[in-house]
Amino acid sequence: MALFDFLQDGAQERYLPSIKIIADRWDIMLGEDALDGVDDFTFTERVISLLESGEYRADVILQVISDLGSIAWWRGPHLGDGHAGRVAALARRLHLNGADALTLPPRDIPRSAARRAHVVFGGDLVGPFHSPSRGAIDYVAALAMDPEVERIDLHHGGESIPPNMQAYIDERLANVPPERGLTLISTQENPNYLIDTIRKGPCTYHFWCEPIMAPHITIASRLGPTVMFTCGDEPPPQYADVFWYFHEPQHMAPIWKRRGAPSSFSRNYVQSLSGPFYDEGPPAPRARAELGLPDDAFVIATVGNRLTVDLDEAFVTGIEKILRDRPNALWLVVGGLPDALLDACQTILGDQFRYIVQDLELARLMTTVDVFANPFRQGGGNSAMIALTAGAVLLTTNDGDVASMAPPEHRAKDIDDYFARLATLIDVPGTMDAWRGPQQERRKLMNDQTYFLMSLKAMVDTAYDRFEARQGRTLTSVVEEG
Repeated sequence: MALFDFLQDGAQERYLPSIKIIADRWDIMLGEDALDGVDDFTFTERVISLLESGEYRADVILQVISDLGSIAWWRGPHLGDGHAGRVAALARRLHLNGADALTLPPRDIPRSAARRAHVVFGGDLVGPFHSPSRGAIDYVAALAMDPEVERIDLHHGGESIPPNMQAYIDERLANVPPERGLTLISTQENPNYLIDTIRKGPCTYHFWCEPIMAPHITIASRLGPTVMFTCGDEPPPQYADVFWYFHEPQHMAPIWKRRGAPSSFSRNYVQSLSGPFYDEGPPAPRARAELGLPDDAFVIATVGNRLTVDLDEAFVTGIEKILRDRPNALWLVVGGLPDALLDACQTILGDQFRYIVQDLELARLMTTVDVFANPFRQGGGNSAMIALTAGAVLLTTNDGDVASMAPPEHRAKDIDDYFARLATLIDVPGTMDAWRGPQQERRKLMNDQTYFLMSLKAMVDTAYDRFEARQGRTLTSVVEEG
C-alpha cells in the first residue's frame, strides 16, 4: 500500500485503477518493502537497481520494465537517457537469450509468400477514439488494398471488442474482399496463436503498437521477416528487420544512440512519409458562439488524455506570458486537469482560459481553433492530426510524435524558440497562412493510403532481404554487429 500511496500522488484519476494493479503486482514480485521511502527523484533509480541486482527471474524483470514504461507515461517521472539505456539493455539481453535458445529448422520462405501473407499484432482494440486501436484497423485496411495479398491475420489483445470499436471495424473493413483472407484473432481467447500462425505457413510479421515487452516480437524474428512501427522518438527494446516511423533517419539516429539502442537498430530504421490515417475529410465547422468563444479571439488549444503529466511548469508559464501581453488571445484546454492546476489557471488567466473536460466531437471543436499548441511531450499524435484536418496550425517542438507531423522548418528548437514562434503566429499578419499551406501538404501525404501501401510493400521487401541475409546466425550476433 505504501507504493501505491506514492504512485497515486500526482497521477491522473483515470489511470489510478491501472496504477493500483501495478503497485499490487510489484509488492508481490519485488517485495512489499522494496521501494519504501522512494520519491520522484529516487524512484526510477531504485527500480532499475533492483532489476540489475540479479535477484529476480527474467519474466519478473520484463514485467516490471513494461510497468515502469506505463507509469512514466501515465504519471511520470519520464525516463532520462541513462535510465532508458539501462532498461533497454536489460530487456534486449533477456529477449535475445530466449530467442537464441529456440531450436528451429532453417526457414525457407519465398519472397512471394512474404508478400502474400501478413500477420499483424495490433495491441488491444479499446475504442475508435484510441489512436493505436483505430490505427491497427487502418493498417490492416491499407494492406488489404493490395490485390496480391491472400492472408491477413490481425492479432489483438482482450477477450471482447467494445461495441463502438466493433462499429468502426465494420465500417472501415466492410469493403475488404474475401480473397484477402482477413481474420481477427484474440490472443487471450487463443493462447496458441503463435503455433497456429506457424502452421498456416510463412508470412511477414507486423507490429503496430503491440506492448513493447511482448516476447513474441523477438520470437517472430526467428520465424520470418519483421516490420515494426516504433511510435515516436523512443527506440524499441526488441529487434525487427525494419523499424519505421514518420521522422527523418537523421532525427532518430542520435536520439536512439543516446537512449541506448545498438547501431544495428538505427541501420534498420526507415522513414515513411505516410501512415494508417483514415482521412474522413474536413469536419463540419462549429460556431464559436456555441462555446462562448469570441469571434475575434486568437484561440490557442491544447488537447490530451494525460495533461497531468504533459503540462509541465515551463509550458504553462510560457502560455501565461503569451496571454498576458495579448488580450485578444485565449487558451482552450481539452482533457482532464488536476483541481489545483485548473484552479490556478482559472484564477491567473481569468477569461483568457477556457476548459472542456471532454468533447466527443473533437474534430468539429478544432474548427474553432487557430493554433494547436502541443505541450512538451512524446505523445499527442492523434489529437494533432485531428486539429490539422480541421484547419488549425500546428506548433510543436522538435521532439515526440507530433513533431513528425510538421515540416522540419516549423519545429521549435527549444522552449524559448517555441514561444517566440507562437508570438509570431499571433502578431505577424500572414504568418498563419504561410504555415498552413506546407502543413496541409504534409498532412495530405501522411493520409494518403495508396502511398502508405507503397511504403509498406517496400518495407516488406527490405525486411525479407534482411531476414534472408541473417539466416543461420543467432539474433544476438545480428543485433550486436557494429
